[in-house]
Amino acid sequence: MGPDASCEQLCAAANRIIVSCSNISEVDGGLVAVDCETTYACGTGRRPAELVRASVDGDVVGRWLAEAAQLEAASVPAFEIVARELRAHDAPAALIARALESADDERRHARIMTSLARAHGATPGPVRVIVREPRDLEAIARENVVEGLVREAYGARVAIDPAIAADELRHAELAAFVHDWIRPRLPYAARRRVDEARAAARAQLVADCAVEPAPALRHALGLPDATRAVELAHLI
Repeated sequence: MGPDASCEQLCAAANRIIVSCSNISEVDGGLVAVDCETTYACGTGRRPAELVRASVDGDVVGRWLAEAAQLEAASVPAFEIVARELRAHDAPAALIARALESADDERRHARIMTSLARAHGATPGPVRVIVREPRDLEAIARENVVEGLVREAYGARVAIDPAIAADELRHAELAAFVHDWIRPRLPYAARRRVDEARAAARAQLVADCAVEPAPALRHALGLPDATRAVELAHLI
């Protein structure tokens, strides 16, 4: 992001829950520096490309729930984009239908998490997704392994709501089906790049989960401690 981006946008780009945000300044070469205080980010949700999120207020539990609600809301257009791109590449109708069903699941998840956030005094901010023309199969496959085979597979293990956990498991299964359909259609070099993206996403998940959540998050929401979270991340 450039110097015209807001402080909150710059902090949100780091994929962390924002506690405070201040001191935007320009440094050498026209780069922008910003001070962000952030908290636990070992979470889930299928993030679409070019997602812009807003910061939220409230205590640490409310902020975590509001951030989760934002990600669930963003997952709605993410799955709609998946369906549109699969259709553009003549994918099987069953995959397209399951992607649209997953978008409906995410609408329900967003309502659940928004209700929980508001109960803790936090209101989720809006999300904005820039929708562009359908991408090539490699780009779709790369996003699918990161957001589906890694993040949603992990989310199925740690979701705080049992119904959401069951849905996330189905979403991870859909990601596996999409992966199996796309992979044979990619050249060898593209398959290697997709595999590398998946490995990098796994490593990032483990690193994120190594951050100990605030005690309030563990007590109120039952989130795993860092040791258990890392163990679960290694199973993905």
